[in-house]
Amino acid sequence: MNRIKLCCLLLGAALAVGTLPAQAQETVEITLEDALEMAAANNLGIRIKATSLDIARESRRAVWAAYHPTFALDYTYNPGMDHSLQRMAGSLLESLYRNYNSTANASLTNRFITGTEVTVRWYQLSSRSERIIDEFQEMLESISGISDPISTSFSASGTVQVRQNLLKGLGWWYNLGPVQQAKLAESSEEVDYDATVADTMSSVINAYLELFYAERAVQIAGQSVDLAMEQREVTAARIEAGQLPPSDLMKLDETVATRRQEGLEAEMALRRAEVTLRGLLVSRPGDAISGKRLRAAQLPSDPVPSRSLEGSIETALAHNPDLRRQQLDLENRQIGFRMSRQDLLPTLDFVGSLALNGVGENSASGLEDVFGGNHPYWSFGVALSIPLTNRAAETDFRMRRAEVEAALLTLQSTQESTMAQVETAFTNIRSYEEQVVVAETRVELARQNVEAEEARYAAGKSTTREVLEVQQSLRDAQLAQVRAEINAWSAQTELEVLRGTLLEALGIREISEG
Repeated sequence: MNRIKLCCLLLGAALAVGTLPAQAQETVEITLEDALEMAAANNLGIRIKATSLDIARESRRAVWAAYHPTFALDYTYNPGMDHSLQRMAGSLLESLYRNYNSTANASLTNRFITGTEVTVRWYQLSSRSERIIDEFQEMLESISGISDPISTSFSASGTVQVRQNLLKGLGWWYNLGPVQQAKLAESSEEVDYDATVADTMSSVINAYLELFYAERAVQIAGQSVDLAMEQREVTAARIEAGQLPPSDLMKLDETVATRRQEGLEAEMALRRAEVTLRGLLVSRPGDAISGKRLRAAQLPSDPVPSRSLEGSIETALAHNPDLRRQQLDLENRQIGFRMSRQDLLPTLDFVGSLALNGVGENSASGLEDVFGGNHPYWSFGVALSIPLTNRAAETDFRMRRAEVEAALLTLQSTQESTMAQVETAFTNIRSYEEQVVVAETRVELARQNVEAEEARYAAGKSTTREVLEVQQSLRDAQLAQVRAEINAWSAQTELEVLRGTLLEALGIREISEG
């Protein structure tokens, strides 16, 4: 029965090997630097975040539109007839005039950051009247001998108006509040962009490390199979010499099949690691590495600079992305709170105007009358508005004050958690570095044990089970060494992310610096 199970296991392993894809697929060796560069250029998450940053910048520019001058112009032309009948001295007199009136009104308004609003306005009216029938006027003309069938007139006015808020909108910081909030929103988007790039680079590093580990796992699995096959050859020779029973060969065949199955599982894990890394590097089908096998080059010996715990905490408090976002959010809410406090005040505006007016028979005489200052007009005063109930402003003020308090507490909580995370990451780095040293020693000792145990087995002083156990120990030690090296890499990367200096360590310029 055991022989049947063994044959089935060997057959299943052979069939599994036969179902693997052919190695004719093109393989691309990629370095970590190449992977980071490709992700920076192609990753969709980074490109989407860049679009959000562009939108924030345009929004900031749009807020300034409130302080750009506004020009308005309207012009009307009205040709019409004026017809009337009137009874005088028992006679019915008729009048009919054709009138041509044109009106132009232009204004230029600008609002300044001091809350001052200045409007310059020009108004003019040109009128022309042609008499067609006017029996009463004709009767007067027959008596006086003076005829004037056409009459023209021109009137114009140039005005400068000033409106200045004396209470709530007097400070420049109040009027520029929306602009400052838009700048903070843009800065927050810059921080988000840098954080997205850093998170993506961290994900690329981890995916690259997993690919490297998967490749090493496949190699170690292959070496484990080779060791088992060498042991099988030695065992078969000893069986032929009559030194061992044939059952020992069946145990080795089962071990070989098991290790081949482990090799297949390691190969599948390698394929999954390739897919994960490719998903971070490729934005569309048909890119340079689409449909190709990926192979990781040797890892750099010194991934990031060595850090101290005190320096890391200080740097994280100044540059950690979460902290920077919380600080910007606190500043934004403080601006809203100050503006809401001003909104509790009544509205008191100074209003003043200066006008130059003129009239004439034509435009030349009318303009001369205007700019000659013959008919000046000026006025000034104040406008006071006090709401009887200001519940909306009072509610907004209380809400803004609570938001500032909540944002401050959130910032303090984030600072504490960031310091704790930095300490944890720093501890992990030291622990993994020690594990690397221990793992290297374990591998060397396990390799020596394998050589010694194989020699003892060849001399007939050991059993097949003992040889297989030390071979398995060597395999486990080799995998543990690679995993410790990768964990040390990941811990250093995590520390740089918490410090907010991963892009600097990788030589990638932050968008907020450009």
